[in-house]
Amino acid sequence: MTQAHTQTPARKLIVLMGMTIDGRSADGWIPAIDDQDLSAELHRDVWKQLEDVDTFVFGRVSYEIWERAWPPLATDPSVSPFVREFSVFVQQIRKVVVSRTLKSVSWKNSMLLTGKIPDYVEKMKNEPGRNIAIVGGHGIAQHFTKLGLVDEHILWIHPVIKGSGAPQFPDINNEQPLRLLDLTVFKSGIHKVRYQTVQSTR
Repeated sequence: MTQAHTQTPARKLIVLMGMTIDGRSADGWIPAIDDQDLSAELHRDVWKQLEDVDTFVFGRVSYEIWERAWPPLATDPSVSPFVREFSVFVQQIRKVVVSRTLKSVSWKNSMLLTGKIPDYVEKMKNEPGRNIAIVGGHGIAQHFTKLGLVDEHILWIHPVIKGSGAPQFPDINNEQPLRLLDLTVFKSGIHKVRYQTVQSTR
């Protein structure tokens, strides 16, 4: 009798971002609110999303900002426990940086993407592991979306009209239908929406 082989599902490339209701990029993808109870509710959801992620993807600017900002927070007593824990998480996770100008990266567990982006992403998707998340900047999220590489968008939509700042997807010039997979409304008024790119079957 021939033993059946179970094929491991390909990893997904996911956009994890915060945005305002007028489509502006929020200040980082991690939702930040003042009320501790409401904040705890939201942060539990963030950790739930991260359970299925083992790689972060950054553009150059966001990578350099995160590299400066996050490591010191792991031992900063003035920040919340969530921020300290997330700082440790970011240190440990694999980080892939997309840049034409950087020659090297030195932050722990970081690597520079070389070669053609679609080929490299396809290779990553077929490697063993958990999902890959774009967290570092609307520019890189937009670029990967235009290339048709994104499988899902998970967005925390803040109940704020910002009126200024960078649009989340300013230069998308071709329609990209999405299928709603999940919607969560938090007590803070933030909506988390999870969309699947229609052409993606993963």
